[in-house]
Amino acid sequence: MEYALRIAPEPMKRLVLTLIMFGLAACALQPAQVSGDAWSYRLLPEDLPAGWALSGQDLYTASDFAAVAPITGTTGLTNAQQLYSARYRPPQNSQFADFTLDIIVYASTAEAQAALKVEALGDEWEQVEAALLGDESRVWHFRNPAEATNQNLYRVDFRYLNAIGSVSLFGAAEVLPNPDEAVSHARKVLAKMQAAPQPKALEKLQAAQLPDARALMLTPAQLKAALSDGVGWSLNNLLLPGWVNNEDFPNAEAQKTLNELGRVTGYQMWLVKPPVEGQATLDPAVGLFQQVSVYQPAANTAAGLKAMVGLPGTDELKDSPAIGEGARMWSALVPQDPNNRQTAFIATSEISFRAGRYLASVQLQSQPINDVTSLTVLRQNHDLAIVVAEALAKNLESAKP
Repeated sequence: MEYALRIAPEPMKRLVLTLIMFGLAACALQPAQVSGDAWSYRLLPEDLPAGWALSGQDLYTASDFAAVAPITGTTGLTNAQQLYSARYRPPQNSQFADFTLDIIVYASTAEAQAALKVEALGDEWEQVEAALLGDESRVWHFRNPAEATNQNLYRVDFRYLNAIGSVSLFGAAEVLPNPDEAVSHARKVLAKMQAAPQPKALEKLQAAQLPDARALMLTPAQLKAALSDGVGWSLNNLLLPGWVNNEDFPNAEAQKTLNELGRVTGYQMWLVKPPVEGQATLDPAVGLFQQVSVYQPAANTAAGLKAMVGLPGTDELKDSPAIGEGARMWSALVPQDPNNRQTAFIATSEISFRAGRYLASVQLQSQPINDVTSLTVLRQNHDLAIVVAEALAKNLESAKP
């Protein structure tokens, strides 16, 4: 009997072992944090009801928060790394009036928890009962004034790991009698976070023991310092930064070539600089595109650099700048409207270079130029593009093993 008590029956042993393995698998599958860009979880046109459209969007990074507090309905921005804010326009003659979305990513879950905790909407709002979204959530209703009882404004705040989503929806009480519609939109954002808390591109880099390419990009602060600009740079809210995997290239032959060369993935970003009020001369640097591609092995970046096409319809410059381990450069006045030769021109300089396992590009653009007989702005643009490329190369050099 004593022996029998010490030895579990075989079916019970299998059950216990199965439960242990299931628990371990569940722990392994639980993501540590949301590591995608805030805007990668945004609501796309196909996610919205028929007739709704994006009317505006803004992107903010930690650099923006340090410079100036962005205008948003969310106050818990201490330690925020990114904020994506979108506004959506309802269909014509709709009884809905306003729809906004904020997505905020923090460096840690603790920081996101603290941010949600300090978010205060004031006495004008009342909290309403609703099902839990993500790890924690709250649903709010704006207390209708006596003269406007036929309308409702609901706001849904939720947290998933280190990310916060906030949806606000305003409309007539007839179409918005309760928070269900707002909760439905918030649930779509949450589903995107849960489906891809970590970008596939980042998974590829981590599997190859390579650094996050986003950390190698020039920040607005670095760009401002390199160009000695008095005005800060910011992300272009019309062209969202993002990962570019080999399968994202439209040409099947290009995909095959990149796979054979061992290109792991890449990241691209557009930045802009607002014009200086009262400036009399044309600014040779107001728009920047930068990208970094990661190769494995590093030697294959030479073939990748050779395949770069540069500015369409522009000959490569014979004297390439000495950047990284090899560079190619193009510089020209490019028509602002390619279909109209009478339009203004943009001084544009592009440099592609390789540094270790990285193949990078920068393209710098000027303000529109009406007098194409003067090449002064083009020369300035050319020289500043070299400065920008050198600054990016410095970032890449520091990431070498």
